Amino acid sequence: MSCPDISILPQVAEILGVNVDYLLSTSTPKTDKWQSFKELNKKDVKEMIFLLCRCVSLALSIGGLIIYLLGKLTISDLGIILCIAVALVSVDNLTR
Repeated sequence: MSCPDISILPQVAEILGVNVDYLLSTSTPKTDKWQSFKELNKKDVKEMIFLLCRCVSLALSIGGLIIYLLGKLTISDLGIILCIAVALVSVDNLTR
């Protein structure tokens, strides 16, 4: 049987942004899990939406190309997917 090295608890607590007592407690604190979202301002939400547009467009492009190369997608369907990806990138670029 082995025991964890408790000397690293302060470092782990610092990385997680909590105190050591929190790490050792067996109960869950009663906090509002949506509090961090409630503190977002409109600029933060806007940036998150545009980041999501960039990520989805990249995923559509790469995923569509891979599926096409695997022979599971026609060239016209790939074209439609790429058009959607370009539209998402355009939405992101309109705000810059």
